[in-house]
Amino acid sequence: MKLRKQPTFLVEGVVNMTSAEMLAYEKELEENQRTVRQMVLDSLEDVRAGKGRDFNEFFDELEKKYQNV
Repeated sequence: MKLRKQPTFLVEGVVNMTSAEMLAYEKELEENQRTVRQMVLDSLEDVRAGKGRDFNEFFDELEKKYQNV
């Protein structure tokens, strides 16, 4: 029995991947995108609920903290 070599793909010019590895990679990317989207939506809900901080206040604190470094 002769084994056939699986086709490989070049991903972003860096890695050769088999089709199974490519599918797993795409699935992981999609999952990461869903996670990030959910985090953004959760953050927007927090802002709507008044849980966020005033960015001017936040950056003023950072500026004071690192002014004399």
